[in-house]
Parts: sequence; structure tokens; C-alpha cells
Amino acid sequence: MQNKDVEKLYFDKFGEEGYKVFHTETYFKFLNFFKQLVEPQNGQSCLEIGCGSGAFTEFLATLNLDLTAIDISDKCINYAKQHIKQVSFQVGDVEQLDFNDNTFDIVVSGAVIHHFADNLFNVIKEIYRVVKFDGKFFAYEPNRKNPIMYLYRDPSSPFYSPLGVTKNERPLDKDEIARVLYKAGFSEVKIFATSGIFYRYVESKIGFMILPLYNFWERIFSITPFAKDYGSFLIIFARKK
Repeated sequence: MQNKDVEKLYFDKFGEEGYKVFHTETYFKFLNFFKQLVEPQNGQSCLEIGCGSGAFTEFLATLNLDLTAIDISDKCINYAKQHIKQVSFQVGDVEQLDFNDNTFDIVVSGAVIHHFADNLFNVIKEIYRVVKFDGKFFAYEPNRKNPIMYLYRDPSSPFYSPLGVTKNERPLDKDEIARVLYKAGFSEVKIFATSGIFYRYVESKIGFMILPLYNFWERIFSITPFAKDYGSFLIIFARKK
């Protein structure tokens, strides 16, 4: 099981000002991938897991979905409730979802399942359980094969920085995600990398100072043929049949 206390302690501190690490342009990029792959229909039931203070929820809420969003941090949930009115926000544990089997047409993870890297199957099997038959799962997660993401955020790297992350996190590999999705029961799986993911905040002071340079590199790398394998984030789609 994930160390819940570590997660809650870290994200509770964003309960007053919110937690929004990406630029608006990036959230729209993720939303466009979501629309292309999932093809959401008006009124469909959608669960966002690990919504935090609602950074991506705000964009999902524009799609006229029957949207429920959960997070382990009650302070982040309280913040989200104050700022996004058309969503049902709940405190909840992603490994033990408080919903019946086959409840949702869509489940979304916005950079969440990499917080369960050492027990990924526990989360994916819960997602599979609550998704309806022919339902869909969409996620964006940090890519371990991206050189910068690996060097800066993987605990096995000699240049790893623990600032701005919890001990539960590490970037994920495309193949490991695919294996777990198929093992849990998903039958249609698509995973590819992308770049052009622009940060507006990192906790490290040095990292924050060089963000403009990093974001410039992301823009350049996104137009190269290497981005679909080695881009900074993975785009994940799976269907339950």
C-alpha cells in the first residue's frame, strides 16, 4: 500500500493557494489528448482520481460530463469545492475507491498513478473495477525514458532531487504501464510519449530559476521525431471490454 500519510502531509499544504504546476497551455494540451482518445459524450459519468486542488478538473468541467473528483487531501478538496462548483468533490483513497463496480464511463488520472509506482497494480485494478464495460481510462504521467525526467526525478539517478515530490513517486515506463493495464483486464491499450509540457512551478529554487530554459527545450523537443518515445510525459488510454 502507498504511504498515505506522506501524500496527505505534502498536498495539504496547497489547501490555501491551490496546486497548479503546469501552464494553462499544457492543461489544454492534455485536454485535447483526452478529447481525441476518449471522445467523451455529454452527460457521461467521469471519475477523476487524485484531483488535488482541481487544476485539471477545471478543464474537464468544461466538457459537460457528470464529473466526480476525489483526492486524499481534505484541504485540497475544500479548496477545489470553493473554486469549481459544477463537480462532485470527495475525499477518497485511490487504492480503495468508495464506488460500486461498473459505475463510471470514464476514469481520469492527471499525473497520479506514478504516486503508486511500487504497487501500480493495486490502483489499476481498482480503476478497472469501477469502469463500466466499454468504459475508458485516460492518464498523463511522467515518462521514465525521458532523460531529464529520469535524471531529475527517478530515485535511482545520481542527480535525483526529492524537492517537490513525495517518497512514493517515480516516473513510469511505457512497457510497465501496458503490462499492468493488460493484467488488470483492459483489452485495448494505447500509450505514447509527448513533449511541450510547460511547468509554471517547481519547489526547487534552482529548478525554478531554470524553468524558462527547460520550457524552451520542451518546445523544441516536441517537434522532433524522438518526442513520441522520449517525451517528458506519457499519454495513456485503455478500454474495458
